[in-house]
Amino acid sequence: MILNGDSIWMPVYSWVVRAFGVIALCLVILPGFGGCSSDAISDLTVYPVKGKVLLADGKPLTTGRVTLVGPGEAEFYGPIGPDGSFSIMNGEKGGVPKGKYIVRIDPELPKGLAKGKPKSKKQLAFPFPRKYADESTSGLTVVVQAGPNDLEPFKLDK
Repeated sequence: MILNGDSIWMPVYSWVVRAFGVIALCLVILPGFGGCSSDAISDLTVYPVKGKVLLADGKPLTTGRVTLVGPGEAEFYGPIGPDGSFSIMNGEKGGVPKGKYIVRIDPELPKGLAKGKPKSKKQLAFPFPRKYADESTSGLTVVVQAGPNDLEPFKLDK
């Protein structure tokens, strides 16, 4: 049977050919995206980074996290402990690739606010000046070098 424009089967045949073409195209293109993952960052050599965050009065900041923002918006972070100390992690590895980073200090959100927006600005009290919660205004930078990096304490002024 030869399919021509007058055949009753022509719409079905046309649909099957198009579907097969789309599936074949996806099978050819999609595997190429396998290399575009964040695994590239995890394959880099990383170096341990640790430090401490102090408030203007010299007392340690006891909650929140320190985030290092690098080129290409890559971010590495670590929680701040009760003594103000932090260690930066890169997924399962502890450390950060060599380079210059801008520092952001993220406050810990109260438990009720972690999933939603605050009802008022008063509800979200920062234990430090808000400028440190934005890398473009924090004024804090670090350079990570090969080997262990014990940073000078970040002293957050008023």
